[in-house]
Amino acid sequence: APAVRNWLRAGTLAADRSAEVESIAHLRRGLALVEQMPEGRERLQLELELQNILGRTWSIGHSFAAPEVEQAYRRALDLCSQLGNVPQMFSALMGLWSVHIVRNDVPVALDLASRLMSLAESMQHPPALVAAHFTLGATRFFSGDLAVSQGHLEDAVAIDARLARAPASAARVDAPCEISGLVRV
Repeated sequence: APAVRNWLRAGTLAADRSAEVESIAHLRRGLALVEQMPEGRERLQLELELQNILGRTWSIGHSFAAPEVEQAYRRALDLCSQLGNVPQMFSALMGLWSVHIVRNDVPVALDLASRLMSLAESMQHPPALVAAHFTLGATRFFSGDLAVSQGHLEDAVAIDARLARAPASAARVDAPCEISGLVRV
């Protein structure tokens, strides 16, 4: 497990420095070592962390439409289901939503956005609600449902405005992009 954590750290640091090729290589090495670990919660959690960062890194280096992005986020979502990990499930669903909205697969994106909203409401986490409203608003916009889109986008902006006035202790959700920044545009 220590070697896997080191590859995870190396992959994360490389991604943070915009070294996507190096990050992907490090994360893949970590995944190869995870396969050698004994079955159990620690193995699943480490693979989940590797897959979520791998999905984000592939999307930055190649595009959200790359099949590797979808593969990483689908595996992350599967691992979240096994672990019951809600915050990282949100991140995996956001990644998958991004894949499908970029591919203009609006029906699948709408399903994922609805799942994000349900999850955000159950989490009672304002940054997650901002992201969920944004995904529903954007998806409804692309499906031509402009009135519903506007309502969700206005909700996202209103929640985000309250967050901007809140203390810095209000942690943001780990998502592939800064949704709050997008909503302000």
